[in-house]
Amino acid sequence: MRDLITCLRVVGHSISIGHMPEHAIVASDYAVKLINIIYNDQENIINERQWQIKALNK
Repeated sequence: MRDLITCLRVVGHSISIGHMPEHAIVASDYAVKLINIIYNDQENIINERQWQIKALNK
């Protein structure tokens, strides 16, 4: 159930970026949290955060 709630938070914050850009920061944190729940592996978490940083720098 926790996985589903976190997944829905990622989606909700991602969708709401259109009206409030600050939701992007929360969505990225929830995405990292979800990856931690699914994989429980530091390497996957680091890879996701690095991907997010690269995407922001484009």
